[in-house]
Amino acid sequence: MEILILILLLFFIVLLGLPILVTKLRAKVHGADISFKEAFGLNMRRTSKKSLFKALALTQKYDLDLKLPDLESHHLAGGNTKKVVERFIKHKDKKGVTYQMLTALDIMGKDIDDAIQKTIEIHTITINDLDFRTFKIDIWAKFKHGIGVAFWDEVAKNNGIQERIQEKLSMVAKDWTSTDPISSQNFIRNNILNSEYWESVLGVQLIQQKLILKK
Repeated sequence: MEILILILLLFFIVLLGLPILVTKLRAKVHGADISFKEAFGLNMRRTSKKSLFKALALTQKYDLDLKLPDLESHHLAGGNTKKVVERFIKHKDKKGVTYQMLTALDIMGKDIDDAIQKTIEIHTITINDLDFRTFKIDIWAKFKHGIGVAFWDEVAKNNGIQERIQEKLSMVAKDWTSTDPISSQNFIRNNILNSEYWESVLGVQLIQQKLILKK
């Protein structure tokens, strides 16, 4: 009887342990190192896929601050985990690039390389002779888009930035009383169209701006 119990026990150990061992060995074949606990979890969630193992192997090879749950979550969401990790390795030194941002772009079906390239491109706008009470305003600015701006759908249109600046100044002009061009020019530059406005309201990074008030 004891022998029968021992045989049954060994049978269940093999039955439960063999798939875990196979998963761990499969990960090893693709260059990834996982624990028995992680292998068990992958089997339970049925996510022990080659693409996931290859993505994990890359994170371990390049010592990325990414864990198996990070990769598995994106895999379960329907994303291409290996592609995202490859792009993260390629672009991780660029300011603002995060793994989470790239997974979002991947899920939305965006071209990650193209999206990041758009954050490097410098855009320019010019506004001439904008009415501002008794003044005319000339504005010239250079800016670039941040990594998360509308996920690039509005990048080509510059998010209507020129129109939004004109609308902002038109609203300010309604209550403007100063007749001194120098003080007015400085106030607009430092308090209305400052870097904080460009980043928090317009959603872009201001690189350079020239603003001239004239009669």
